[in-house]
Amino acid sequence: MTTYTEDQLKDIYKDFMLSATFDRERKIKRTNIGRADYQKVEELLVKHKKVFDVGAAGGFFLQAFKEHGWQVDGSELSHPAIKYAWEHFDIRLRYGFFKDTISEAGLFIFWNVIEHLPDPVGAIELVKEYTPHNGQVYTNIPLNDPSYPHITIFTERSIAELFKGFQCLYHYHNTESKPEYIIQLWQKKVDAKWYAENYTPWIDRINSKDDLFVFHDNRNPRYKRRHDHWFKGVKLEGVGLELGFNNGKTLRWLDEKYIIEMHGIDFNPTLKKIIPYISQIKAVSKLSIVDVLRYKPKEKYNFIMCLDFIEHLYRNDYLQMLPMVKRWLKEGGKIYVFGGYAKQTEHVNISTIQQIEDDFIKAGFKAVVRVGYPKTGDHLQIFES
Repeated sequence: MTTYTEDQLKDIYKDFMLSATFDRERKIKRTNIGRADYQKVEELLVKHKKVFDVGAAGGFFLQAFKEHGWQVDGSELSHPAIKYAWEHFDIRLRYGFFKDTISEAGLFIFWNVIEHLPDPVGAIELVKEYTPHNGQVYTNIPLNDPSYPHITIFTERSIAELFKGFQCLYHYHNTESKPEYIIQLWQKKVDAKWYAENYTPWIDRINSKDDLFVFHDNRNPRYKRRHDHWFKGVKLEGVGLELGFNNGKTLRWLDEKYIIEMHGIDFNPTLKKIIPYISQIKAVSKLSIVDVLRYKPKEKYNFIMCLDFIEHLYRNDYLQMLPMVKRWLKEGGKIYVFGGYAKQTEHVNISTIQQIEDDFIKAGFKAVVRVGYPKTGDHLQIFES
């Protein structure tokens, strides 16, 4: 690992300019590359208001985000590059090292730059501090490249180590380029502690079954109408499982409609307080606080309810869950699925109706039917094991 003082680094980069700034043709080509790199992960990006590009060069990549309505910010050590970004893209970059110029943002970009930083570990720790709970990092890092003036030489393993505490949403390894490089989109892991602290403040108001039912009646009438429409004519019997029982509103609705036995799981530990009240719903026989990937049922289920749940799982975890869920169902058992499409703060996995169908079919399910709800456009999707 080569070391440089801050003054040496400033001197190295003070006049640096990308060849893309030399003429109009190369500018257009580099701008289009930035647009293509944006499109690679567009569907995976949480629509934060602001992106910060570390070592933004002439602002080419930021321009792609700006064209899609993002507030853009970034840092750079090259004076000519800062001037170029301002004159050609109307983008104001901050002069200085990342640690001195960092500003809060939902997405940080390290594009062929983290290998140049004197303290990459410290940089990622700063990112954790300056991003929201679902903050993201988009990186392009060369592998095993000792080129001047690279300070840190990365391997796949050391990159994974650097991004501990993040989930990789996108991975592309170019093995044909010299040096090889890896493009990745990372997202901070939302853990159960965050949900406990931020997502369930209403729990403090629930001190009895009556409190819980009043909460349902005041807050959830639209869910009841939606469920009534979705399940019109659907017969449920036997033992079922709800993934993500939350405040118990779906369990209560099921109890009012069907003579069934219900189990439920959720990963939010704060819900332990209201489990005694939800358990007073006649149909409910077993509730557990457990990570869905660690759940090991002792019996197979006739059906599974998966409503407003998969959007709270990282895509990799969600895909890993699907074959497990299939094993939990009896032969011919059905799973009823609705994945929230809205990009809300607590949603980390936004999928289209078609993407959900493709994912379930790939996991071995058979698509049975989609049932739309006219007032909101929400679709219940039914799959058979």
